[in-house]
Amino acid sequence: SSLKNGTFNPTLETKALLDETSFQTSGNRIQIYDFVTSGGATTKHVDDKIGPELNSNSPLHTPGYTWPFVNGPHQWCPGEHKFFGWLAQDANMTASNTPEAFFGSGFGFDEATHVLTIPQVTFTKDTPQFDFMYSDIFTTEPINTPVPLEFKHLFSAFYITGENKQDDTEYDITSITLSGLNNTQSAKIDFATGDAPVVTYTDNTGSPGEFFFDFSGTDTTLSKEDGQKTLTGTYLMWPQKREYFTDAKLTLNYNYGGVAAPAKEIDLSSMAAWEPGQVKKLNLVFNVDQITFIIEELVAWNDNEKNIPVQM
Repeated sequence: SSLKNGTFNPTLETKALLDETSFQTSGNRIQIYDFVTSGGATTKHVDDKIGPELNSNSPLHTPGYTWPFVNGPHQWCPGEHKFFGWLAQDANMTASNTPEAFFGSGFGFDEATHVLTIPQVTFTKDTPQFDFMYSDIFTTEPINTPVPLEFKHLFSAFYITGENKQDDTEYDITSITLSGLNNTQSAKIDFATGDAPVVTYTDNTGSPGEFFFDFSGTDTTLSKEDGQKTLTGTYLMWPQKREYFTDAKLTLNYNYGGVAAPAKEIDLSSMAAWEPGQVKKLNLVFNVDQITFIIEELVAWNDNEKNIPVQM
């Protein structure tokens, strides 16, 4: 094909733990690769990052919408171009805000195999909330229209709410322990073929995870007028297969009528899988002296597509 000159001018729309506003933060970066196949050989053409506050001399650049390259502009060259990438820096965080800092020294991309290695990480309540995202694969010859890259989330997430359906009765939540989750895993993301990377999660050896929430000094009193009351923040977690919940449970401590009630232990072995890109709301419901546990899946992070149209 003929060579079409121009520059990359990416744009991004997203929502998640990194929502549309926080993703536009100055200093956020996305790693972009472009590998070109021509004459039977494949070579790396672009290895660069894009950011929302960077400027470009291109007439197609719209501040606050397009994300120029750090070391751009880059030119098209003849051949078949394969684009993909991942979140390289979350400027909303003060520490562990890059994959290298969050995952450790084992994080790395093999340019020969196009495989990204995600080393073992253990999630706890205190783990930094680095919402790692990776793109699909877009293959094209040089074109004069945007190159769209759609991003997905590597992790799932959860939070806990409480709901009191009884009149003239209040419950004061004192602590919650969520235990038995498979919180130690690793992954590989293979960008070698097709239009979607192949993600493989590995169950690593480790003690089952425990999230302990102590509500001392916090207003966690539930009354009927409150409706559903959020009790915890949102916490990242590795995706959980159905079988991972075999020994999972939630232990609830609360006061009723100003007196500590017996601890309530809820078996979670029947819980459905937690898929990547999903936030699970774990809602505790108090009703006629019974406490039930309802798992509600929130809107998936991926409902609004996170696209990066790359204009060459």
